Formats: sequence, C-alpha cells, structure tokens
Amino acid sequence: MRQPFAEQSSKIIVLVTDAPPHIPDVETQSIDQVVEAIRHAQLQQLYLVIRTQDSKSQIYLKLLEGVRGLAFELGKGDDFRQRAEDFKRTLMALGKTISQATR
Repeated sequence: MRQPFAEQSSKIIVLVTDAPPHIPDVETQSIDQVVEAIRHAQLQQLYLVIRTQDSKSQIYLKLLEGVRGLAFELGKGDDFRQRAEDFKRTLMALGKTISQATR
C-alpha cells in the first residue's frame, strides 16, 4: 500500500500468498491495523489469492472489510500439476473480475 499510485489511477491491490500473515511483526501489531491502513490508502479494490480453506489463512478475509474485493482459491491438493491448473483458472477469473469492476 506504500507504493506510489498515479493520481488518476484506480487503486487495486492483488495479494497472492500461500502463507498465513506474520502478525504481529516489526511494523504491524494486529490485523485491524492493516484494515485501517487499507482504508487510509483509499483502495478501490483488493483481491486475495490465498488458501481459502486453510484456517490460518482465513484471517486475510478480514482485509476485505470496507473495500470492494474478493478472495480466490490459490489451488488445492498435493498434485503440483492440478494446483497449477487451479491457479491458472484462478488468474483467468481474477483478470476477468478486475476488468469488469474497473469499467
């Protein structure tokens, strides 16, 4: 969120991760602090690509409070090829969603 956005640009962030957040850390003490930073940055859209079924990753869903966005499944199963196909479908759906939301 600290990245510079052009003044006329749509502020959209896509977070892709397979790990749960490291909170607290050096800069952030709570997930609520991150939610407030999202509001302060005036993001228009936030998209999460996470392991939606992993209980440790579900805390990321709180980031969607007060901002337009969705969570997408990173990929399921132990088979790398299947996960890669899942991820490919996720990226296609994500691109379509962002395209439709920014018209």
